[in-house]
Amino acid sequence: MTRRPESRSGRPSRCAPRASSRRGPRRGALPVLAAWGSLLAAARADALTIDFDSFASGTIVASIDGVGFSSNVPGYPLIVTSGFDTTSGSRYLGIGDGGMEQFLPGDAVTLTLPTPVQSLSVAFVSTPATAGGVFGIQTPSLRVSSGATPDLVLDDGSEVFLVTLTSATAFTSADLTSDSAGLFAYTIDDIAAPEPGLHALAAGAVLIGALGRTHGRRKAYRL
Repeated sequence: MTRRPESRSGRPSRCAPRASSRRGPRRGALPVLAAWGSLLAAARADALTIDFDSFASGTIVASIDGVGFSSNVPGYPLIVTSGFDTTSGSRYLGIGDGGMEQFLPGDAVTLTLPTPVQSLSVAFVSTPATAGGVFGIQTPSLRVSSGATPDLVLDDGSEVFLVTLTSATAFTSADLTSDSAGLFAYTIDDIAAPEPGLHALAAGAVLIGALGRTHGRRKAYRL
């Protein structure tokens, strides 16, 4: 079964997952990894990467490695959580709403970076059949949106939209946004920001490198 949207009331749309077996990404990962492989080693040396896997599920997130995190969802903290497939490891960023801990349409996360960067990449992991263009990265001077189709589909049906923003002007804050219209729920994983000078290719290489460490898991769910 697949992840589904839920209401912010905290009433989950299904019961908790049962035991799982480890699987890799269902499609698209290996060709992409090969294309980025030659860039990855250089990119990692000077990049900020956050994959949330060094934190226990339930950890409240306000700052990681000098990057500040906040959201536009009042009354609910940002947390490290798990339970669905994701792009790397088993943990990711969600919202502590007492339900399935996923973001909903219109939710946004603001990142405050410790040093100026010119490129930022993020993986948005969403429910199946999410429309194209609903996710974005926005800085004071620029916005980019997710593609028309997902970059990856994981074993539980989750769709991965990889978004990279590259700006001629360095920035220290960025909003990770979602459209307010539509029926979907999502989580965030694998945030990558290279030092100025490496730009988009390096940011993408770091993000794709994280996908190379993915252990997507097929889970069985009870309704």
